[in-house]
Amino acid sequence: MATFGNTTAESAGSTELVINGLMLAKFTLAETAEVAKLTAYVDGGGSGTGDQVAKAVIYADNAGSPAALKATSAEATVTDGASVAWVDFALAAPLELAAGDYWLGLHTGGNTGTIRWRYAASGGSSYNVGDTYAGGAADPAASPPTRTGSEKYAIYATYGYIRSAAVTFALETGFTIAATVTSGAPTISVPAASANYPIGDLSATALFTHPSAADIRYEWEFDTVNTFDGADYQQIFTGTNCTSGAAQSVTAADLTADTWYCRVRANDGTSDSGWSATTTFYIFEVIRLLAGTVVQKSVLGAANKVYVIVEGSSPLVSGSATYDTVGDPLRYTTSPREAVVLVKGGDASACAALATSQLAFRREERVYLTGLKVALKDGLKLSRANLVAVHHVPSGVTGWYPIRKVSHDFTAAVSTVDVGDYAIGPKTSGDLAVQTALALSQLKKEVAI
Repeated sequence: MATFGNTTAESAGSTELVINGLMLAKFTLAETAEVAKLTAYVDGGGSGTGDQVAKAVIYADNAGSPAALKATSAEATVTDGASVAWVDFALAAPLELAAGDYWLGLHTGGNTGTIRWRYAASGGSSYNVGDTYAGGAADPAASPPTRTGSEKYAIYATYGYIRSAAVTFALETGFTIAATVTSGAPTISVPAASANYPIGDLSATALFTHPSAADIRYEWEFDTVNTFDGADYQQIFTGTNCTSGAAQSVTAADLTADTWYCRVRANDGTSDSGWSATTTFYIFEVIRLLAGTVVQKSVLGAANKVYVIVEGSSPLVSGSATYDTVGDPLRYTTSPREAVVLVKGGDASACAALATSQLAFRREERVYLTGLKVALKDGLKLSRANLVAVHHVPSGVTGWYPIRKVSHDFTAAVSTVDVGDYAIGPKTSGDLAVQTALALSQLKKEVAI
């Protein structure tokens, strides 16, 4: 935290503050700041009787005179006869001020002459004017002044820095998260959440920008669960006592292939900015294709009509779904491909619903890759039936696929992988569903549905 104003416990003189009075002193703020409170060096030894109330105020400057009212503090009471002390006047909310001249002062009510305000006899600018306390400090400042002078009153404002940070996270494919923290909550901007990024370390570099050294703490949370309350964060990034423009870095090591959630907050020792909105990004395990890969499209395993039959039911309980769009390669009237799913129980409605969900998957042409070549170090990480993200721009193959087969050539340092839509390979005529569909077709679809 920092201050501007006069922080010296002055002893050269004091001024009795009257009822319904406004006393101001001019000071210069050298940098953009958020003012949290004002503090004045006062006592209760004036000639008045009884306690006296006051509020601290901040006015803008206009050509050397107080102008617009910027803030009024909470009320404080100085007891009759109180010894001289620094008295705090807190603002209800931090006040953001740009660098420049401001008038700090006290607006008094209560009994005349109880509060005495200490000052240095020279080196400052003061402004004294009558101002009814019950109505609040005048805006703009009351004028003309009763008196002006060169007294340098003992009052100062405590402020925190406007929090500002540019944070960039980079992966080898150019993925970035950028965060900017100002006086409000931080925000995070990222590329499209659906983009795929490779597994690995997430490097972060932060550049803090503020007027001078400050104790600012930034906390980053990364988690695979979008419920941070009570969840363990994967990485915390903290920057403290940062010099303006000094870069600091951190690495969130070994992020796994998963959906990740990220948020950030800042704290300057006085207030917490609050957590930003949660941002989602994905990290996928990626197969990098080498020369020799063969990418094929096939209708093996695809179907444009799916039957779902309750096994052993009598009378027959079943449901079906048909895909028959004009111009589609799987148009039912010209290219029937059928599949049967046997279930242990259920009614016709449940069968129809299951048939519809099965058809959504089975009606598409499937893509599989044979002779997929990957670096040996990547191939050793792969195992049969695992899902991997495959990206192959020339063929347009992008998506998650199960591994059907992996073999390693240690001499060539290359692994060969077969990848497709079925962990055990494309459907063949030996599969039960295909056999049943062929039997139904031979019966000329004489099935009660």
